[in-house]
Amino acid sequence: MKNPVQDAILKRCSTRAFTAEALTDEQLRALADAALAAPSSMNRQPWQVIVVTDQALIEEMDGDTLETFRAMGNTGVVDRVSSRGGRVFYNAPCVIHLPVCDKDLLDAGIAVENIALAAEGMGLGSCIIGMIGALFSGPKAQAWKQKLQFPETHDYAIAIAVGHKAAEGTPHAQDPGKVTYIR
Repeated sequence: MKNPVQDAILKRCSTRAFTAEALTDEQLRALADAALAAPSSMNRQPWQVIVVTDQALIEEMDGDTLETFRAMGNTGVVDRVSSRGGRVFYNAPCVIHLPVCDKDLLDAGIAVENIALAAEGMGLGSCIIGMIGALFSGPKAQAWKQKLQFPETHDYAIAIAVGHKAAEGTPHAQDPGKVTYIR
C-alpha cells in the first residue's frame, strides 16, 4: 500500500537541469524545516542549515570547485562536470549547505535526504552534491567557510541543489536482489 511519502521516495531522482525560476520564501522555509525535522543521534542536531540563493555566489562556488579539481589533477571530475553543462550545481536557483560539528556525516545525510524528499513532495527537483567537499579541503576552504557563514565549530558535510525542474529524470531501477528477509 503506497502513501504520498512513499510515492515521493519512489519518484525522486537527481535533477541536473533547473529553470531560473526562484523559489518562494515559503518553499525555502519548508525545505529548511524539513532539514531541522530530521532525526539525529541523541537529538544533537549537529548541523547548520545554510540556504544560498545568491546566484553570483553559487556561480563563484561552481568555478572555485572546478578550479580545485583542476589543481588536484582530477581531470575525470572536471570532464564529467563539463559534459553535464559545466556547472556543479546545474544552475539551480538554491543551494543548501549542511556543515556539521564533530564530523557527524550520517546525521547530515539524513537531513539532506529530508530536504530531497520535501522538494519532491513540493514538485521541485533536487540533486545531492558531495563533490564540493574538495573545495572545503582545498586552499580556499577557510574563505568559503567565512563566505557561507559556517559556525567556527563546523566543517563541510554535504549540500543539495534545489529548484524547478527543467527536465524530468528517471528514478533509479530498483534491485530486489539487494534485499534479504530474515524471518
